Amino acid sequence: MAIPLAQATVGPLSAAIGVHTTLLGAAVVILSCTVAMLAVRDVRALRIRTASPATGLVSAPVSAAV
Repeated sequence: MAIPLAQATVGPLSAAIGVHTTLLGAAVVILSCTVAMLAVRDVRALRIRTASPATGLVSAPVSAAV
């Protein structure tokens, strides 16, 4: 639902201020969102967790017995 609404908003905006300026504005918004996401410590500290034998999960695919 947000994409059609954004397209309906950006179309007239682009006609009013120009395509180049609209694209620069979109780039600034995307960069700002990316920086805000990376500013969260928990996102920067993400680690891959491997399964342990205690959990009973297998961390690598097991081939079928023949």
